[in-house]
Amino acid sequence: MTASESITAFSGAGDRLAHIGFVVRDIEKELKCWTAGGAALFIEPELDPNQKVWCALVGFPSALPFELVAPSAADSPLQARLKRGGGLDHVCLFVDNIDTAFADYQARGGLPLVAPVYGVVFDRMIAFVQMRTGLVVELMQFARENRKAIDPLTHYFTAIA
Repeated sequence: MTASESITAFSGAGDRLAHIGFVVRDIEKELKCWTAGGAALFIEPELDPNQKVWCALVGFPSALPFELVAPSAADSPLQARLKRGGGLDHVCLFVDNIDTAFADYQARGGLPLVAPVYGVVFDRMIAFVQMRTGLVVELMQFARENRKAIDPLTHYFTAIA
C-alpha cells in the first residue's frame, strides 16, 4: 500500500485529511510536552519564512497528526490567534491540485486567507481558506515540490503504512 492509498479520500474532489493545526507560543516547550505525553515526532521544528511561523509535526499511534505552529516574528499572522488563547486552529486537507481546490473552496463560500504558496516545512504548495462556519482549512497539494532532497513526510507516511 502506498502513502496516498493509506490516506482515504472523503469527497469526490479527492480531499484527504492531512493534519490538525494547533497554535502554540513556544514550539520547543510544547514539543517537549507532546512527546513526553507519547507523541511521535514526524517533522522537527522548522522555520517557514513565507508564513513567519515555526512548524513541527507530531502524532500518536493510529491517529491523525498535529501540526504545532508558533510565530517566528512579532508580525506573524499567528499573533492574533495567540491573543485569543492559541490552541486548535485549522484542519489540513491533502488535495490533488492546489489551484483547483483553492478555487473550489472559494466557490463554496470560503474566504481566501492565503493564496497558493510554497510551504517550506512540508515541501508542498499550501493555501488557506476560512469557511462560513468559521473553520480554517489548509489545503496542501499531495505531490511535493522536490525542493528538498527527502520528502519531509516520509517518517509520517511510514508510520501510517
